[in-house]
Amino acid sequence: MSKALVYLRDSLVIFEELNDKRGQAGALDNSCSCYCDLGDYDKALTCGLKSVRLYREVGAQEGEAEVLDSIGGVYKARGDYTQALAYLNRALTISEGIGLRM
Repeated sequence: MSKALVYLRDSLVIFEELNDKRGQAGALDNSCSCYCDLGDYDKALTCGLKSVRLYREVGAQEGEAEVLDSIGGVYKARGDYTQALAYLNRALTISEGIGLRM
């Protein structure tokens, strides 16, 4: 496990103790990216999908768009271009709706 993932896991525990859902979502999104870089796509998707749920709960559309983009990248890395395109399009739709440049 990379040092980044160790620190992200530790921060996730702290955010959970504080009931900080936005912080949890951010830690999970970053974990998604790290796991993708390590080639562990299943863990990347697990983290990414949890992050999306948390961002939706708190109404953080910018975060949701960013993690959907990350999930699209995971599917692209797996070679599943249909799923990648679906997630990237969802990220784009949200981003355009809130005026976010990605």
